[in-house]
Amino acid sequence: MLVLIIINAIAGIGSAGMGAVAVVRPQLFSQSESSSTGETLYARMYAARAIPFGLAAALAPFWWSGPTVVILLVAAAAAQVIDIMLSLKSRLTGMIIGATVAATVHVVAAIAIGTIGAA
Repeated sequence: MLVLIIINAIAGIGSAGMGAVAVVRPQLFSQSESSSTGETLYARMYAARAIPFGLAAALAPFWWSGPTVVILLVAAAAAQVIDIMLSLKSRLTGMIIGATVAATVHVVAAIAIGTIGAA
């Protein structure tokens, strides 16, 4: 179980890290030469969700278990699924792969924590 929680933490920290990258280099997500004011705004909005949510999903399973953590991880997975759908439209392969891995890890961790908490 600890290995799964560590892998989940890596996924959450990765998501938070991408949020930080979005603030510093928003044009990486759009693959443009420079970023517009609107692009910068939306990158910051993405970061405002990705950084705290990614850190919460990464760290909460180390201290707690049960339904609240399960709900948090399922919500984190749902956010990643939305990122996948948006990335598919823009054909951002790296983001598709990263978000798919993170969503999968969050769901598997949620199931494991939910199963242990129910036992």
